[in-house]
Order: sequence, then structure tokens, then C-alpha cells
Amino acid sequence: LLGWAFDGYENISMFNNVAENVLKNSYATGNITDCYNRCGGLVGHTEFLELSDSYATGKVENINETNSTSAEAGGLIGRQYGGTTTNCYATGAVSGNRNNIGGLIGTLIGGKLSDSHATGAVTSEKANLGGLIGYETQSEVTNVYAEGKVSGTTQDAVRVGGLVGQPDGTYTKVYAKGDVSGANEIGGIFGGNNGGSLTTCAAFGNVNALDDTGIAVGGIGGRCGNRINITNCSAYGDVKGQSAVGAA
Repeated sequence: LLGWAFDGYENISMFNNVAENVLKNSYATGNITDCYNRCGGLVGHTEFLELSDSYATGKVENINETNSTSAEAGGLIGRQYGGTTTNCYATGAVSGNRNNIGGLIGTLIGGKLSDSHATGAVTSEKANLGGLIGYETQSEVTNVYAEGKVSGTTQDAVRVGGLVGQPDGTYTKVYAKGDVSGANEIGGIFGGNNGGSLTTCAAFGNVNALDDTGIAVGGIGGRCGNRINITNCSAYGDVKGQSAVGAA
């Protein structure tokens, strides 16, 4: 196999750590278990990788027993730094007990994602949880979707989105179909946002706070930062929370 791992439990995937390479027409069907950081169904950690026409179908389970809050687990990629991911998908369920868990990519930093999707359920006890991406910053995301149910299971599960948990990049032509639940900052597309833009989007799932104390719950987004621009977006599901609740 290609790449290297820091130790036996980190960067676990078919390809462990891939930098400045091209990877295409690749797939993985096995499950990823007992992984505590940068866990991906196909690739654990990428840096400036050009990934295309690839997929993963196995489940990914992140079990982080350390004091670290970060996990970075995704159905296809655990952590993508720079680079491009095009025409890729993941179908397996992704679960974890730490931050940054996504149906396709756990963490996306300064990269590009297009023409891709995830269909598996996503579950976590902690923050930044999304049907497609857990945490994203300074990236471009185009023509993507997520269909899986997204479930934050404890009061620490904040910033939970049907598509992305915490974004601040640019999103164009995106949708999410799964129901979404969590503690606070819960949305049909994104959970908590600090900027960026969202253009031509749709959310179809119901959005529910775990209990009557849920704050910042919306059909499109839970918490919107003061620098975000949202255009031509629609929400169709029911929304339930305690305060700062809106259909959009």
C-alpha cells in the first residue's frame, strides 16, 4: 500500500498519508475500526492530493480514548489539506466519539471538493458533525450532496449539519436529505457558520434538538455568522428546538 502511518492507530485507511500525488480510479470496501485520528475509508490524510473517480463502501469507526478532542474521520478521507477531490463517493456509516466527523471527509482545509456525495449515516458524541463534511475552512465545494441521517448523541454534539458541521468556505449547488439531530447549532445544511457563501442549496430532512434546551436550530443553518451570504436556498423539513429556532 501507499503512504505511511504515524503509529498503529492514526491515519488508518487503504492509503495512509498521501502528499502531492495523483490518485484515481481507486476503491476500498473494507471497514476501518479502532482508529483514533485521521480515519478514512480510502485515505487517512492527504496533502495537495488530486483524488478523482474513487469510492469507499466500508464503515469507519473512530474511537478516541486519548485526551485529544480532534478525531477527523470520514467515509472517504479523514483529513484533506489542500488538493482536489472530484467525482468521488462514500456509502458506509461513519461514527466517532470526538470532533470533525463527516460522511465523506472529516476535515477539509483549503481544498476543493466537487461532483461527490455520501449516503451513509453519521453519528458522533462531539462537535462538528456533517453528512458530507465535519469541519471545513477556506475551501470550495461544488455540486455535492449528502443523504445519510446525521445524529449528535450527547450535549457536547454542537455544530451539526445535514451537509457540513462547521463551514466557512464557498458552497454552490449542494443539498442534504437526511434528518439531523444534536444539542445546539443544528441545521439542515450546516450547523454553525463563521463566514463564506452558500448558493443554490436545498435541505429536505427534519432538524431536531435533542431536548427542550436546544439553541440555534434552523432548516438551512443553525448559527449564521455575520459574514455569510446565502442565496437561492430552500428548506423543506420540520424544525424543533427551544430558542433561536427558524424554518430557514
